[in-house]
Amino acid sequence: AQSEDEFSETSTSGNRGLQMRAAAVTLCLLASNALHLLIPRQTGIIMDALSGRSGSPWSAVMVFVFLQFAASESGIELIRQWLWTPVKHYSHGALARAAYSHTMHLSADFHDSKSTSDILMAMSGGNAISNAIESVLLQALPMMVDMCVAVIYLSVTFGPYEGLITAATGATFVILATHLIAETKQTNRKRIDAIYQEHCIRHSGVTGWSTVSPFNQIEREDGRHADAVRKRWLKELEYSMSWSMSVAFQTVVLTAGLMASALLAVFRIRSGQATPGQFAMLLTYWAQLASPLQFFARLGKSMSDDFMSAERLLAVMKTKPSVENRPNARALEFVAGKVEFDEVCFGYHEQRNIIKAVSLRVLPGMTVALVGTTGAGKSTLLKLLHRFYDVTSGSIRIDGQDIRDTDLSR
Repeated sequence: AQSEDEFSETSTSGNRGLQMRAAAVTLCLLASNALHLLIPRQTGIIMDALSGRSGSPWSAVMVFVFLQFAASESGIELIRQWLWTPVKHYSHGALARAAYSHTMHLSADFHDSKSTSDILMAMSGGNAISNAIESVLLQALPMMVDMCVAVIYLSVTFGPYEGLITAATGATFVILATHLIAETKQTNRKRIDAIYQEHCIRHSGVTGWSTVSPFNQIEREDGRHADAVRKRWLKELEYSMSWSMSVAFQTVVLTAGLMASALLAVFRIRSGQATPGQFAMLLTYWAQLASPLQFFARLGKSMSDDFMSAERLLAVMKTKPSVENRPNARALEFVAGKVEFDEVCFGYHEQRNIIKAVSLRVLPGMTVALVGTTGAGKSTLLKLLHRFYDVTSGSIRIDGQDIRDTDLSR
């Protein structure tokens, strides 16, 4: 429930200004979809005007220039970026805060079982989640709208067979791209694991230098790191080659679709059912459609990477603290500082208790030393006193208050 509340705080709900910006971004996306249709159409109008089939080419060219400017980085795209950037930064910041806060509120068993490197790498997955959502909303969905509009418009202009060719090409491309992404998923997972392993070894070597150096283990750490780097780049090579093959197959599909569309358009022009300007429009439209489709393939790759990185953060966010407040927990009332362990038993694993029926009393003002061999449980007693873990049986009391009945944050 806590992680759900933390994730809900990353949305723009309750922030009217950001909500209005998001709505305006939607309008910008729809305007861009319209321009993706109007620019090829205007190209056809210019060609027909130059051939004397319709009105003045001068006005047609001016309209074309205006549409191109509106579709450029200085037009609607600039407005969209201006509107979206605050929303994007808010989401990035909210995800980072939620991930950090949730991690800091997890119990000691989580932190003791994970390396610092793994935790930090997982927390960086917040950006991956934000990037994946942005890719779906601002890139994948508008591209699908463009495809639907293209099928309808080309069907009206060149007949239903042209629309069928466009729809079949787009559907085949998307299905093939999705299948190939799924095929490379396992390879990508191994690549991500290798990246994490390389980062972990580098982090442990640098942070543990004061231990590594006195024991003359720098050469060993060099070897471990070099081996991790080699394995990482072998996985990168394997993944890159598999992805390059998938891109080659997708390009073949696009080329076949363009050939079929062009041949059908030529047939209709020869039979007087279409104009050369409409053929120019078709070629321009196909160029505009091919770029988003190829981008969709690259988008699938980046989204696959983002989802792989986000998996670790989601696993952390789903982890619940093993030590939580009891119902009606109250703040600890410090009186004098009397500490009592009463028949305390505890083990990190159910099969073996480290602390067995320990009872002791520390009066206010007393100084107590815990003496024992390594692994005898000295540090564990302090962890139990700080309530990093809850005792298996028995109780720990401070000034007569069972620490399990007190609020962890007060």
